[in-house]
Amino acid sequence: MTSANPNSASTDFQNRHDMATPIRYLKGVGPKISDRLAKIGIQTLDDLLHYYPRDWEDRKQMCLLRNAKVGFDMTLRGKIESVSFQETRRGFAIAEAILTDSSGEISCKWLRKASFKYDVFQGLRRELLQGLTLIAHGKINL
Repeated sequence: MTSANPNSASTDFQNRHDMATPIRYLKGVGPKISDRLAKIGIQTLDDLLHYYPRDWEDRKQMCLLRNAKVGFDMTLRGKIESVSFQETRRGFAIAEAILTDSSGEISCKWLRKASFKYDVFQGLRRELLQGLTLIAHGKINL
């Protein structure tokens, strides 16, 4: 009886692929995907493994509404007190929800280009209901 080597999967992978292997030879990556990856500088397996996200946001850290800092991206949690939808003369649709928690209240706004073909806020109309708890992330403005 032979014992299973826990590193055998990585060894098999290394035996089949060198770090300089062109990305197009990986399973599931054809010419189209290879061309798209090349546009962002990924041409080899090594490039792919060392391609890191441009930015990272920790949305788990929520703060009280009174601690929201203008100019920063923040994650807030509160109860929806009221919701309104309107369209501007310039062709934009605006949804606004007033959030409250034990420390205060804040206005959350969503902007979309209005469409005469369909309701751009159809999904928000279903989700933004008075009394529900909302977790919102975005830049705090005055």
